Amino acid sequence: MNGKKVSLDLIKTNQKIEVKDYPYGFKLRTSLFDEVEFNPKKGYRTVKTTLNPKTGRLNAPKKSTYYPLITRYFDENGHVKLIHFSFNGRKEINKACEFITANFSNFEEKEIEYFYLTILFYIKVDVKANVMYAGCKFEDIKEFYEPSIETAVKGYKSKGKSNLFWDIYIDDEKIEAVTPKDFNPFK
Repeated sequence: MNGKKVSLDLIKTNQKIEVKDYPYGFKLRTSLFDEVEFNPKKGYRTVKTTLNPKTGRLNAPKKSTYYPLITRYFDENGHVKLIHFSFNGRKEINKACEFITANFSNFEEKEIEYFYLTILFYIKVDVKANVMYAGCKFEDIKEFYEPSIETAVKGYKSKGKSNLFWDIYIDDEKIEAVTPKDFNPFK
């Protein structure tokens, strides 16, 4: 894997954070409860709930759409910030694997299993996109994906106990070298 490890002080997925003195309309202030919800079949989404300052009851939660990976951390000012990864494409897969490697201990076993399956899915998507839309021949690019596929399968079989993400790396430069330069799939 290229690059350096970036480790942040992440907030656990199932940890609810209370933000006090949150604006509610133009004049009122209240508490906001921020959390990230994980579903092994869909991914991650943020859930924000405010306390109605007039009634003291919780409002209906506001839920975002699902994303392959969302996690939170506190910045230097103590504000909650989000990081998200799409896994769509070689560069995103490599970036996500680098991040997960550096922050492996912050994730539960079921999340790790989900990451391995998600990586396998998006590798398949990337291979298919290179063949269909970039004009690559499968035989020419197969060798660049196989080690990552084997590693992801091995990681999945470990039931989320093994951190093999550092070994998952798809060499973008080698794939670009075998990609036809003048290919147009929409002729």
